[in-house]
Amino acid sequence: MNLRNKYSIITILIFAILLINYTFAEKNIKESKILLRCKKKCNHNNKKLKKFCKKCSSLNILDKNKIHENNKISENNEKKNFSVTLLSYSTNFDYNKIENLFVFGDSYSSVNTNFLDMSYTGDNRSLGKNWPLKLIELKNMKLWDFAIPASTINKNIVKSDHDFFDQYNHFFEKMTFNKYFNGEWKSSNSLFAIWIGSEDIIRIPEKSNIEKLSEQIISNMFDVIEKLYNDGARNFLILNIFYLNKTPYNKSGKINYMNFNINYYNEILKNKVNYYFKTKNDLNIFFYDINYLIDGIIEHCYNYEFNNCKDAWVLNKDKNVEDFFWNFTHISNKANKILAEDINDLLNSINN
Repeated sequence: MNLRNKYSIITILIFAILLINYTFAEKNIKESKILLRCKKKCNHNNKKLKKFCKKCSSLNILDKNKIHENNKISENNEKKNFSVTLLSYSTNFDYNKIENLFVFGDSYSSVNTNFLDMSYTGDNRSLGKNWPLKLIELKNMKLWDFAIPASTINKNIVKSDHDFFDQYNHFFEKMTFNKYFNGEWKSSNSLFAIWIGSEDIIRIPEKSNIEKLSEQIISNMFDVIEKLYNDGARNFLILNIFYLNKTPYNKSGKINYMNFNINYYNEILKNKVNYYFKTKNDLNIFFYDINYLIDGIIEHCYNYEFNNCKDAWVLNKDKNVEDFFWNFTHISNKANKILAEDINDLLNSINN
């Protein structure tokens, strides 16, 4: 066999492997969508959907005891940790060398940044320091926070004054090639943290097509992530959406329906993270399941030395300084510290 034929065979094998990975990822996403449609439509014995549900049953999709390796979604929010660490073979992640923390999101992550000079006041919705401010106390990093309160992912899909694309535009104007702060960071020493989507979930009306909207929203989210990747981002921390129906905002039960919406959204987000990772060979992605942490705290409230994990501290200012929730949907200063510590432990574990 001559050298030319040998290289041709190697090239064909490489393309075959890539095609198999792509097909497998697409299959996982498709099966996840079918699973969630089945669970939503077939758990109420709807006679009009008998034929559709019979197909689900034949695939064992409705078997609650069946373990779906790539579709571990629970209707009763069982305590499972859906966090995933995806590391590149070619791009080493060394937390010890991370010097810059870029943050994108909404009021959970905002520190009131002045986008003219990237300074910030630190004002936030925790009555203290939120998780980015706590994290840079645990690990010495320069904070570049582009989060804007009440941001959705795409304001043309879910109406808002600001969105993820606006935040990216601020980043592009300040941090990219030939821009003012471009020399302050590089791919290897920077972590890009993204926690956004809660405003989308809150603003989507109850009877909307959550399946279609989730896919559109998350697709737009990764359009921005692709832009960041093209600008040099290689290390990502992506947080999912926590159960807003467990917050004081839902004390009356008016948003119980969000349980399914958030389950669906988070499952599609996790699958998209896995799929996106497989399309690159130089990415490191930490997919962080915040619900595992928050559910554990709420369930063992006093063990974490909180006085209350169900009500909003803002309504009980005189006595409940140590509450888990600061207001109806935002966790307190103390809770943000626990979140930052957990994220810091996760990132540190890679090098230990």
